[in-house]
Amino acid sequence: MIWLLLACTSAPPDTAVSDTADTDTDTDTDTDTDTDTDTDTDTDTDTDTDTDTGTTIDPIDADAHGWFADLDCDDTNASVWPGAPEHCDGVRNDCDATGWTGTEETGLAAWIDAAGVYTDLTATFAAGTDAAAVPWTLPDEGTVNLCQGEWYVAMESASATTVSIVGVWGADATGWSSDSDTGRSLFLATGGEDVRVEGLRMHDGEGGPDRGDISGRSGGVVYLGGGSLTLVDMVVEANQARNGGAIYTDTATLTTSGTRFVDNYGDAGGVLYMVHTDATFTDTVFADNSAYMRSGAGGAIVHLGSGALVLDTCEVTGNFAAIAGGIYAPMTATVLTDTVISGNISSSHPAIRGSEVTCNKSGSVTAGFLQNVGVGDTDAGSPAVWAATSFVSNGCDFGTGAADNTGGDVGVPDGATYTYGDDATFSCDTAGCY
Repeated sequence: MIWLLLACTSAPPDTAVSDTADTDTDTDTDTDTDTDTDTDTDTDTDTDTDTDTGTTIDPIDADAHGWFADLDCDDTNASVWPGAPEHCDGVRNDCDATGWTGTEETGLAAWIDAAGVYTDLTATFAAGTDAAAVPWTLPDEGTVNLCQGEWYVAMESASATTVSIVGVWGADATGWSSDSDTGRSLFLATGGEDVRVEGLRMHDGEGGPDRGDISGRSGGVVYLGGGSLTLVDMVVEANQARNGGAIYTDTATLTTSGTRFVDNYGDAGGVLYMVHTDATFTDTVFADNSAYMRSGAGGAIVHLGSGALVLDTCEVTGNFAAIAGGIYAPMTATVLTDTVISGNISSSHPAIRGSEVTCNKSGSVTAGFLQNVGVGDTDAGSPAVWAATSFVSNGCDFGTGAADNTGGDVGVPDGATYTYGDDATFSCDTAGCY
């Protein structure tokens, strides 16, 4: 140890020491090397990766009315949101389906344009009465919605457009009529419009004198000059006019389905007076209509000029006229398929007076001419069918016994009257039937 070494080399007390000649060489050599070889390396191999995979979704408001999709019960309909006012559209606009019956829309009416913009017409149309209908001109392309109730409105359009008039809750719940004083049609279209009317009871219309020369009191509920008219699931009843107690068309296309024409009357054409019109009727009933003029023709239908007349799965029954109690189509090719023409009355040709007439029957259905009454000028009466050019029956029924037609079944220009039973297949031309 160092301190022991120093003690041993110190001079003893009796030894003289010279102050002038210090020959002691004091060499302090520090050989202590402090070498820190600590190589401790703190390596953190823990990889802490926090990855947030959540996706932030912007709120959706597809119909852009301020209610987001998570609260809006129908985000595709801009008139539907929680607490919305009721519209005439057949849906619960306020999103509360509790006790929804549809009666909440009673007495509402609206116009919906081609862009889907809704305009409330309730106050405008509600001002009409059976003594004074409200005149209203369609603004452009779009749809008129009428909800439950009776509406007294005389609509008019004079531009080539596409328009629908819809009874949202069906013909049993919604009526459309004109007034009893001025007597005007419910709808007047003269600009080549394409018109669809659906789910309404059109009644008590009178071809109005206010139209002057344009139609001469024709078309009790609809006058259509050009364009097209489609009727779907309608009831058309108790209308009157000079030509076409219910509807008059000229240079047009007429289509009906699921529709009933009942108790209409005119001087000619108890229901329809059509000129240069292509007409197709499907699942349609013509019942108890009349042409009252002394020489009036077509208790149900008058068709003149060019165009085709097609009836498929229809009934023409109980109609009356002086000539052709059912159908008067002397210039027209008429095709009847699975259609019954029965119980019509006239002095001549109570079922149909036509030019080229074809009757088709499929399967076991009843289709043809039954119990039509042609009173005629002789005891023999008048045949149910008259065809000026040709008549073809493909399995049609002509009745037997009580179901038979009085006055015979078919007449052609040869002067003879031909009688057949049910499921009859034959053809006729101007010289006879074979």
